[in-house]
Amino acid sequence: MTDRMLDPSIRRSATEAWYVSGRASQRDRYAHCLDMLAARLPAPGLVYDLGAGTGHFARLLAARAAQVVGIERLPERVQICRATQADVGNLSFIEGDVLDLDLPAGTADAVSALEMLYYVAPETWPRFFDTVARLLRPGGLLLVSLNVFSQEGAAGETELLDAVSERFRIVETRHMHRMHYYRLELPLIRLLDEITYLERVKVFYPHTLSIGHTVYSPRLDRLLLPPNRLLDRVALPALRRAALALLGSRSLYRLITGASRRFSPQASRSQILVLAERKT
Repeated sequence: MTDRMLDPSIRRSATEAWYVSGRASQRDRYAHCLDMLAARLPAPGLVYDLGAGTGHFARLLAARAAQVVGIERLPERVQICRATQADVGNLSFIEGDVLDLDLPAGTADAVSALEMLYYVAPETWPRFFDTVARLLRPGGLLLVSLNVFSQEGAAGETELLDAVSERFRIVETRHMHRMHYYRLELPLIRLLDEITYLERVKVFYPHTLSIGHTVYSPRLDRLLLPPNRLLDRVALPALRRAALALLGSRSLYRLITGASRRFSPQASRSQILVLAERKT
């Protein structure tokens, strides 16, 4: 057996363009979010995007709002945001935790907090929503999401709605039904992850980590690491194209999620989107 440390300099799929903006599931979720906001606030002034990640949703917001400020606590993500979104003049990014930042009160028309609430401990939710309410003008909007397939004991949909209702009036909720779709999407994401490793560093990565490294048979080295024209120029590119086509297929996504919503609406729920208005 051989022991090969993974190269820490290689970014995983979360920063790849296809992952950020190329997946049908991501485009559909963002379309729902923008639709919910636009129905009540078609031309917002200032919008804060909390947990901005790579900045893609903040960019979509900036196409509709006068000014968008993305807030992200991870410095490496802030660097990515500033590099990839530099061409958007009304979009800027701040590094830090919104709970610790001294931002002007009562100036924002809307605040979005998508797929970041699971980084906030449930006992801190009251402080988090108080902070968001302070940032918003009277009648300002909060758009927040929560995964509802979280592990046992995690705060769920009921807890979220109760916490939001303390400071906001809930005006709309929508559910994403992607649990069955994940059975296709997640293996494709892992496949593209493997292909990226093979193409960039020639390391096979079977997703079995322990204390920072992985162990596997040297026979895989002999098969995958030497230059191989068929593997490098034909097989891997073909696999990549096929995986990207499936991930980006809106018709396939709609077929699976539509059937899930119709035949197993409860079991297929994966996420709730909540739009709420600050109480005056």
